[in-house]
Amino acid sequence: MKQLFLLVITIAMLTVQSRAQDIRMGLVGGMNFATFSTELFDGQFRIAGHGGIYAERELSGNWMIHAELLYSQQGVTLRDGEAKIMQNNDYLSFPMLMKWSDAGKMELLFGPSINILLRSRELLEYPGYFAEDDTRDAYYLIDIGLQIGFQYPINDKLSAGVRYYMGVMETSKLYNYINAHFSIPLLYKF
Repeated sequence: MKQLFLLVITIAMLTVQSRAQDIRMGLVGGMNFATFSTELFDGQFRIAGHGGIYAERELSGNWMIHAELLYSQQGVTLRDGEAKIMQNNDYLSFPMLMKWSDAGKMELLFGPSINILLRSRELLEYPGYFAEDDTRDAYYLIDIGLQIGFQYPINDKLSAGVRYYMGVMETSKLYNYINAHFSIPLLYKF
Protein backbone atom coordinates (compact mmCIF):
# COMPACT_ATOMS: atom_id res chain seq x y z
CA MET A 1 0.00 0.00 0.00
CA LYS A 2 2.92 2.33 0.69
CA GLN A 3 4.19 1.73 -2.86
CA LEU A 4 0.80 2.61 -4.36
CA PHE A 5 0.57 5.77 -2.28
CA LEU A 6 4.08 6.81 -3.38
CA LEU A 7 3.21 6.06 -7.02
CA VAL A 8 0.08 8.23 -6.87
CA ILE A 9 1.98 11.10 -5.22
CA THR A 10 4.81 10.83 -7.77
CA ILE A 11 2.37 10.90 -10.71
CA ALA A 12 0.57 13.89 -9.24
CA MET A 13 3.84 15.75 -8.72
CA LEU A 14 5.03 14.99 -12.25
CA THR A 15 1.81 16.22 -13.82
CA VAL A 16 1.73 19.46 -11.87
CA GLN A 17 4.66 21.84 -12.12
CA SER A 18 5.91 23.78 -9.13
CA ARG A 19 4.38 27.12 -10.17
CA ALA A 20 1.43 27.36 -7.76
CA GLN A 21 -0.27 30.21 -9.64
CA ASP A 22 -0.96 27.79 -12.51
CA ILE A 23 -2.86 25.39 -10.27
CA ARG A 24 -6.57 25.80 -9.57
CA MET A 25 -7.90 24.06 -6.49
CA GLY A 26 -11.26 23.50 -4.91
CA LEU A 27 -13.75 21.22 -3.20
CA VAL A 28 -15.85 18.53 -4.84
CA GLY A 29 -18.79 16.59 -3.45
CA GLY A 30 -22.07 15.05 -4.43
CA MET A 31 -24.20 11.95 -4.82
CA ASN A 32 -23.20 8.45 -5.96
CA PHE A 33 -25.64 5.96 -7.42
CA ALA A 34 -23.42 2.91 -7.00
CA THR A 35 -23.89 -0.72 -7.97
CA PHE A 36 -22.03 -3.71 -9.32
CA SER A 37 -22.04 -4.14 -13.09
CA THR A 38 -24.08 -7.35 -12.74
CA GLU A 39 -26.91 -5.31 -11.16
CA LEU A 40 -26.58 -2.20 -13.36
CA PHE A 41 -29.82 -2.64 -15.26
CA ASP A 42 -31.84 -3.98 -12.32
CA GLY A 43 -31.96 -0.60 -10.56
CA GLN A 44 -30.19 -1.98 -7.50
CA PHE A 45 -28.22 1.13 -6.46
CA ARG A 46 -26.62 2.22 -3.22
CA ILE A 47 -27.43 5.91 -2.99
CA ALA A 48 -24.55 7.49 -1.12
CA GLY A 49 -22.03 10.28 -1.51
CA HIS A 50 -18.51 11.37 -2.30
CA GLY A 51 -16.43 14.34 -1.24
CA GLY A 52 -12.91 15.68 -1.31
CA ILE A 53 -10.58 18.11 -3.02
CA TYR A 54 -9.43 18.68 -6.57
CA ALA A 55 -6.58 20.40 -8.37
CA GLU A 56 -6.27 21.19 -12.04
CA ARG A 57 -3.71 22.70 -14.33
CA GLU A 58 -3.94 23.89 -17.89
CA LEU A 59 -1.87 21.84 -20.31
CA SER A 60 -2.49 23.67 -23.60
CA GLY A 61 -5.38 25.41 -25.28
CA ASN A 62 -8.61 23.83 -24.11
CA TRP A 63 -6.95 20.87 -22.31
CA MET A 64 -6.37 20.52 -18.56
CA ILE A 65 -5.38 17.78 -16.16
CA HIS A 66 -7.88 17.41 -13.33
CA ALA A 67 -6.89 15.32 -10.28
CA GLU A 68 -9.09 14.54 -7.29
CA LEU A 69 -8.69 12.96 -3.86
CA LEU A 70 -12.09 11.66 -2.71
CA TYR A 71 -13.81 9.64 -0.04
CA SER A 72 -16.31 7.66 -2.14
CA GLN A 73 -19.15 5.46 -0.88
CA GLN A 74 -19.95 2.60 -3.25
CA GLY A 75 -21.56 -0.84 -3.18
CA VAL A 76 -25.08 -2.03 -3.91
CA THR A 77 -28.49 -2.37 -2.24
CA LEU A 78 -30.42 -5.51 -3.16
CA ARG A 79 -34.11 -5.95 -2.36
CA ASP A 80 -36.05 -9.20 -2.28
CA GLY A 81 -39.56 -8.72 -0.97
CA GLU A 82 -39.22 -7.21 2.51
CA ALA A 83 -35.55 -8.24 2.83
CA LYS A 84 -32.81 -5.77 2.03
CA ILE A 85 -29.11 -6.60 1.64
CA MET A 86 -26.74 -3.63 1.54
CA GLN A 87 -23.11 -4.05 0.53
CA ASN A 88 -21.37 -0.83 1.63
CA ASN A 89 -17.85 -0.43 0.28
CA ASP A 90 -16.05 2.85 1.02
CA TYR A 91 -12.98 3.90 -0.96
CA LEU A 92 -10.25 6.50 -1.05
CA SER A 93 -10.36 7.44 -4.75
CA PHE A 94 -7.75 9.11 -6.95
CA PRO A 95 -9.30 10.11 -10.32
CA MET A 96 -6.67 11.48 -12.75
CA LEU A 97 -8.81 12.98 -15.50
CA MET A 98 -8.17 14.86 -18.70
CA LYS A 99 -10.53 17.81 -19.09
CA TRP A 100 -11.50 19.51 -22.32
CA SER A 101 -13.25 22.87 -21.99
CA ASP A 102 -15.27 24.65 -24.66
CA ALA A 103 -14.48 28.25 -23.60
CA GLY A 104 -16.26 27.86 -20.26
CA LYS A 105 -19.52 26.49 -21.68
CA MET A 106 -19.12 22.73 -21.37
CA GLU A 107 -16.36 20.60 -19.90
CA LEU A 108 -15.76 16.95 -20.80
CA LEU A 109 -13.75 14.72 -18.45
CA PHE A 110 -12.29 11.26 -18.95
CA GLY A 111 -9.53 9.12 -17.50
CA PRO A 112 -8.51 6.48 -14.98
CA SER A 113 -9.27 6.22 -11.28
CA ILE A 114 -7.43 4.23 -8.64
CA ASN A 115 -9.48 3.32 -5.58
CA ILE A 116 -8.28 1.91 -2.26
CA LEU A 117 -10.82 0.01 -0.17
CA LEU A 118 -11.13 1.53 3.30
CA ARG A 119 -14.13 -0.33 4.69
CA SER A 120 -16.53 -3.05 3.57
CA ARG A 121 -19.73 -4.02 5.41
CA GLU A 122 -22.71 -6.15 4.53
CA LEU A 123 -25.99 -5.26 6.21
CA LEU A 124 -28.97 -7.61 6.19
CA GLU A 125 -32.31 -6.18 7.17
CA TYR A 126 -35.88 -7.46 7.20
CA PRO A 127 -38.80 -6.91 9.59
CA GLY A 128 -37.66 -7.76 13.09
CA TYR A 129 -34.05 -8.60 12.12
CA PHE A 130 -30.83 -6.70 11.46
CA ALA A 131 -27.26 -8.01 11.08
CA GLU A 132 -23.98 -6.38 10.09
CA ASP A 133 -20.80 -8.18 8.98
CA ASP A 134 -17.31 -6.94 8.13
CA THR A 135 -16.70 -8.19 4.56
CA ARG A 136 -13.35 -6.53 3.84
CA ASP A 137 -11.64 -9.91 3.30
CA ALA A 138 -14.10 -10.73 0.49
CA TYR A 139 -13.03 -7.71 -1.60
CA TYR A 140 -9.76 -6.70 -3.24
CA LEU A 141 -7.89 -3.77 -1.71
CA ILE A 142 -7.40 -2.01 -5.08
CA ASP A 143 -10.04 -1.16 -7.69
CA ILE A 144 -9.07 0.46 -10.98
CA GLY A 145 -11.54 1.89 -13.45
CA LEU A 146 -12.35 4.54 -16.02
CA GLN A 147 -14.51 7.63 -15.67
CA ILE A 148 -16.22 9.70 -18.31
CA GLY A 149 -18.50 12.66 -17.82
CA PHE A 150 -19.19 16.32 -18.30
CA GLN A 151 -19.68 19.37 -16.18
CA TYR A 152 -21.08 22.81 -16.73
CA PRO A 153 -19.79 26.00 -15.07
CA ILE A 154 -22.69 27.69 -13.29
CA ASN A 155 -20.54 30.75 -12.51
CA ASP A 156 -16.83 31.55 -11.93
CA LYS A 157 -16.73 29.50 -8.71
CA LEU A 158 -19.32 26.73 -9.08
CA SER A 159 -19.71 23.83 -11.54
CA ALA A 160 -22.08 20.86 -11.64
CA GLY A 161 -21.78 17.67 -13.63
CA VAL A 162 -22.57 14.02 -14.25
CA ARG A 163 -20.04 11.18 -14.46
CA TYR A 164 -20.04 7.44 -15.06
CA TYR A 165 -17.43 5.09 -13.57
CA MET A 166 -16.84 1.50 -14.65
CA GLY A 167 -14.22 -0.72 -13.04
CA VAL A 168 -11.86 -2.63 -15.32
CA MET A 169 -11.19 -5.40 -12.81
CA GLU A 170 -13.24 -7.54 -10.47
CA THR A 171 -13.72 -6.06 -7.02
CA SER A 172 -14.97 -9.19 -5.25
CA LYS A 173 -12.85 -12.25 -4.50
CA LEU A 174 -15.99 -14.44 -4.44
CA TYR A 175 -18.20 -13.17 -7.27
CA ASN A 176 -17.80 -11.55 -10.69
CA TYR A 177 -18.58 -8.09 -9.34
CA ILE A 178 -17.21 -4.97 -11.03
CA ASN A 179 -17.81 -1.55 -9.48
CA ALA A 180 -19.98 0.86 -11.45
CA HIS A 181 -21.57 4.13 -10.47
CA PHE A 182 -23.12 7.32 -11.68
CA SER A 183 -22.15 10.43 -9.76
CA ILE A 184 -23.43 13.98 -9.66
CA PRO A 185 -20.53 16.15 -8.48
CA LEU A 186 -20.70 19.78 -7.44
CA LEU A 187 -17.34 21.60 -7.65
CA TYR A 188 -16.39 24.80 -5.84
CA LYS A 189 -13.25 26.62 -7.00
CA PHE A 190 -11.15 28.55 -4.44
